Amino acid sequence: MLVGILVVAGAISARVLSLGAELWARLVGGRPALSQDMVTGFTGNLSVHIGKARRELGFEPAVGLEQAIATSARWYEASGYL
Repeated sequence: MLVGILVVAGAISARVLSLGAELWARLVGGRPALSQDMVTGFTGNLSVHIGKARRELGFEPAVGLEQAIATSARWYEASGYL
């Protein structure tokens, strides 16, 4: 329960900070360091289950979980999100 409360509090804090960052970016020009879209991307439910694709289509992922996470982290960093 405490973990859930901390997660929600963190998401709310991130929302407030992103609103401030977007406002600041509008006032001074430039790109906000944290935006509402970024918060949604990081806090949204990104879980995907592939059981049905495996059963019905014979799908198998081309890369493993560790490689997929590493590739995603590199993309976020290259795109300025990390």
